[in-house]
Amino acid sequence: MIFLAVTAACYFFNARLTEALSQNLITFFSISFGFFTTAIAVIFNSAYLKQLYMQIAPSGDKREIHVFSHYLKLSAYWSIGSIMIILTYMMFASKAGNDVDALVLNLGEYIFRSVAIKLDYLASAIVFGISSVNIFMMALVFNSLLYGLIQQAADTNE
Repeated sequence: MIFLAVTAACYFFNARLTEALSQNLITFFSISFGFFTTAIAVIFNSAYLKQLYMQIAPSGDKREIHVFSHYLKLSAYWSIGSIMIILTYMMFASKAGNDVDALVLNLGEYIFRSVAIKLDYLASAIVFGISSVNIFMMALVFNSLLYGLIQQAADTNE
């Protein structure tokens, strides 16, 4: 849902992927991936990890550690996927003639039921949509890590 909403909004407002923005997104996703990798190493022997193993998820079919590891895996996949998609986009894109900083793929238009779809705007919008899902996944993992920090502090005070 986030992907579709952001993609549609970016297409509607003609959001363009620029060289600077694409480089910043790659840097941000790379640093975030490193942060989550470090977080895994930090919580590896923590009491929070043992507590997650002991708790059953609200769905009742798995433990909380499985939910948390699923978040970490999805976040890692989205980070790596986002980086790869942005790098691929940059590889095949060229600078727009009228807007020197914007990157375009020169895909042209596609006519669908008498509606012209600008494929360059759509490609940029898809990159933004994928990036938004990546950021959402990071927020989920970050929230889980903060919850773990609170739980760890509560356990040490008992």
